[in-house]
Amino acid sequence: MPSKLSLNLSIAAILGMLSMAGAVQAADECKWESTPGPMQFNHNLGAAAWVARDAPIGSKIASWGLQIMTGTDGARLVCDSDGLRTLTANVTTPLALARGPFPPVDGRNVDGKVLQTSIPGVGLYVEFSSFLNGTANNHFKALDGVGALPFVAEQNERMAPNNLTSNIQRLGYIALIKTDKIPAGPQLFSQEVARANISDVGDALRLTLSGQVMQAQCTLKADAVSANPVQLGQHDIAEFTGQGSTTNPVDFFITLSDCEDDPAGSVARAFMRLDAADGSAPIDRDLGLFSLTTTESSASGIGIQVLRSDNTPVKLEEFIDMAAVTPGTMRFDLRARYYQTAPAVTPGEAKGALNFTIEYR
Repeated sequence: MPSKLSLNLSIAAILGMLSMAGAVQAADECKWESTPGPMQFNHNLGAAAWVARDAPIGSKIASWGLQIMTGTDGARLVCDSDGLRTLTANVTTPLALARGPFPPVDGRNVDGKVLQTSIPGVGLYVEFSSFLNGTANNHFKALDGVGALPFVAEQNERMAPNNLTSNIQRLGYIALIKTDKIPAGPQLFSQEVARANISDVGDALRLTLSGQVMQAQCTLKADAVSANPVQLGQHDIAEFTGQGSTTNPVDFFITLSDCEDDPAGSVARAFMRLDAADGSAPIDRDLGLFSLTTTESSASGIGIQVLRSDNTPVKLEEFIDMAAVTPGTMRFDLRARYYQTAPAVTPGEAKGALNFTIEYR
């Protein structure tokens, strides 16, 4: 009888221990702490991001490192796991993918992940950090190892010592990228860019980003050239003593008006390209030397050379870096002169023509 009683007590003790163990097991689930979601995150990227007007497609406009956001609606997500069930976060975007391909940005492969914002020509790339893509055992982890929107993340580890309780989301990296020509003037966007559907709770997170883009550029007015045509003067044949001889240069300048650039520091440089026009043709591109017009000129044996103010030639048919863009008015100081190109020079009208193009990069 005593031995039988002892056996019953042992079984009861074991059952009690099992019951206690079951009571402390984590429930593999996500739920709302009290106020139901989705959690709403709103983040403004701050001061206007500036980009050179003629920057190539794929250029980075601006980027930001770690951004920490707190939900605005009082909802807090609680997830717990003993690692027996996989919890999933499907992070999607309502934005369309921008048409690529795109080169790497800051060493990141962004191709296929650039989203088109409401600003034509401006794309968005976003990498999530914790909680939707973290390193701790109570974080979700992106299956792509990056967390670049859109992505899927999972949590299948035992959360210890703490479960996940959060209304805070971190973004590890954000970039604005040029995807096409951008309209002139201030350009603003404010739009929902991400949604997260999480196991058990469904619609769990909404992210809205806001920002502004400005282009660094100038305008060219009708009187941009100080003298048009530039008068190179009358000269005696005796001034030309052989091939390579020149007349004294005549100064002129090109004015860029209404220039805009980041007040905190220029992001753009102005480039100028000169192309022969109206029957003129390049003679020596590196020397900035071009021929007289074929229809209005009767002189021969000479061409026209364009120089910077320091007398270095301005190369033809390629964009030349002239100066950093500065707000207000800028000008390019140039010079032009006749240049003997043949053993003999014959008198007559000597006219030449160039077109100039300005780009901002």
